[in-house]
Amino acid sequence: FFFSAGQQGSLAMSSAGTLCKELTARLASIESTSALVADLHLLSSSDAAFLQPSTAASPAFAAAWPEEQQLDEEGMSEPFLALAAAALEADARVQKRCGRLVPKKLSEATFWRNYSSALHAVLFPQEPAVPAAGAGGDGAAAAE
Repeated sequence: FFFSAGQQGSLAMSSAGTLCKELTARLASIESTSALVADLHLLSSSDAAFLQPSTAASPAFAAAWPEEQQLDEEGMSEPFLALAAAALEADARVQKRCGRLVPKKLSEATFWRNYSSALHAVLFPQEPAVPAAGAGGDGAAAAE
């Protein structure tokens, strides 16, 4: 699943609650035999996905879920709780990471925002950037 330019724009204008709903729906649609399951388990294999936001998440993720977003704000709490439940169902190790890291190393809100950015990067990978013609790359090769 890739976001088109239009979808990227609509994500940027969506709220963190909407983003949680999109992630929850995508998690729920993953079949147990999908290669994505291994990717999700890889996220929870170390603390990295929880301690820092993913650099692979789209810029629209940060716009939709800013660092100062509180989990208990109106329009966020229900979608967030659904996302957390879906994430825990998809990978029980997330709960262990939460217990180890929160509140010793980071807040619960930061834990879930960081993990959600990693989820977003896995579940909605960005299309590779295509170099502009004359930008030092072979335009014909980029068009393939």
